[in-house]
Amino acid sequence: MVESWIYALSDRVKTHIDRMKKVVSFVYDELGRATTTTYQDGNTITATYDAGNRLRKLVDTAAAGALSWDYDDYDAVIAASTPQGNVTYVYALVGRRKGMLAAASRGANTPTTPLISRDGSPRARKTCCLTMMMSIV
Repeated sequence: MVESWIYALSDRVKTHIDRMKKVVSFVYDELGRATTTTYQDGNTITATYDAGNRLRKLVDTAAAGALSWDYDDYDAVIAASTPQGNVTYVYALVGRRKGMLAAASRGANTPTTPLISRDGSPRARKTCCLTMMMSIV
C-alpha cells in the first residue's frame, strides 16, 4: 500500500491519498493559510481567518454547526463557540489563562459553570464536574 502527497507550485500539499486510497484535497488563500479541506465523500471543512491572521471559524459539513473563536488584543482566545455551548476564557494580567467558564446552549438563561480555575499554583485545579462534552479544537 502506498501513500501519496501531491504538491502545488507553492510547495503546499494539494492532495493527499492515504493507504486506503481515500483522497483529501486542500485549498489555500493568498497568504498560504488552509481555507478548504475536501474529503472523498464530499464533506468539507472551511476555515475563516481575520485580518490578524487568527483562525475565526471552522465549518464542517459533516457536523452540526461550526466552531468559532474570539480573541483579545494580545491574540489570546477569550471565547469559543461550539454547537454544544460556549466557553469564555479569563486571563491574569501576565497573560496566563486563569480560568474558563462554560455555558450550555440551552437558552439565554442558562447559568455559566466554572470549569477550571487557577489557585496561584502552576497546576490547574478542577472546580466542578461537567455533564456535557465540549468539542473545542
